[in-house]
Amino acid sequence: MMFKHSLSILFALSALFPAAAQTQVIHYSWPNAVCASMLNCIDGCSACNVPDQVQPGFFGTNVAWLGVDVCPYPLSLGNNAVFASGWGLQPDASKRVLVSGIGTTDMRIDSIVIRHASYSGPVRLQIRWTNDVSAPMMDLADVAITYDLGETILTNVGTITIPAGMQFATFQLELIPYGGDLTGSWVLDDVRVVASPATGGSAVGIIERGPVATDAQGITYDVLGRPVTGTLQAAGTYSGAVRRVVVQ
Repeated sequence: MMFKHSLSILFALSALFPAAAQTQVIHYSWPNAVCASMLNCIDGCSACNVPDQVQPGFFGTNVAWLGVDVCPYPLSLGNNAVFASGWGLQPDASKRVLVSGIGTTDMRIDSIVIRHASYSGPVRLQIRWTNDVSAPMMDLADVAITYDLGETILTNVGTITIPAGMQFATFQLELIPYGGDLTGSWVLDDVRVVASPATGGSAVGIIERGPVATDAQGITYDVLGRPVTGTLQAAGTYSGAVRRVVVQ
């Protein structure tokens, strides 16, 4: 009976794994590498202004830095961040950062992760987006900017679909730092846009860390139907009891 129970779970998982395997990520980290679109400045270094990898089906274009001064600086060996200055006291559409992407099929935007900080500069970040570049922007969030690098994580953002008569679905993300000291800079270290097929399961691109402690009562079962005992469980997927995810 245990073998049959395990097989039934495996068959159920096999229906989910293809969707997970199709999860795609547009990732910007501005490495010190030569590419088609470069950012340069006299005092800093050079950085590639396109996604780290080109993948079929879901891909990004070069980031647009509008109305502000930009300069890449190395934070550590092989790790650059873009320092952008010239922001206003209030959100100003003439001073913004645009991240654009294209999908060849209908895609669900499961998460957007922005790693950023203030270098004696803006104290808030307005985030807007549109799931069609021909449509107006919609508000997503307005968050505080810390002086230490941290991640702003937005989940279940929305779906991009291919309009009638078109071959691609599109989206655009708008970032507008504002407030604080107008002489300082906003530091953008990393942007990740995680998407999956609109008909499949979701994925958020958030790191799960383990093992984790749980005080759940009773027996917990892993994905093969095996009982797992003890208060310290490895990171993974369980049926019953508690599964905790730590976001960093």
